[in-house]
Amino acid sequence: METYYNFFSSIWEEAVKYLGTFSAGLLVERVILELSIKYPEAKLIGWSEKGFELSDFQKALEANPDFPLSDFLSEFFEVFTEILTKLIGENNVREFKKSISL
Repeated sequence: METYYNFFSSIWEEAVKYLGTFSAGLLVERVILELSIKYPEAKLIGWSEKGFELSDFQKALEANPDFPLSDFLSEFFEVFTEILTKLIGENNVREFKKSISL
């Protein structure tokens, strides 16, 4: 479980460097909206100026041990970086990806 906390923490820290807190938060909301169709648990992920808020998501994972966390994280990162590319360009996203702890 700590791995996905690190994953989300890395994404947040790097996104804020490129976009600022508010825009990074809007990007997170957009990704959650897209993924919540396939993964309703995604709606339980929140954000604040400090980063992702994962306590409700964690509870949902504990209640559903069959949740495909690895698939979800892969899709989250894919959607996140697709949108981010439109905002900051491919070169910056390559640098962004290098700095994420996966």
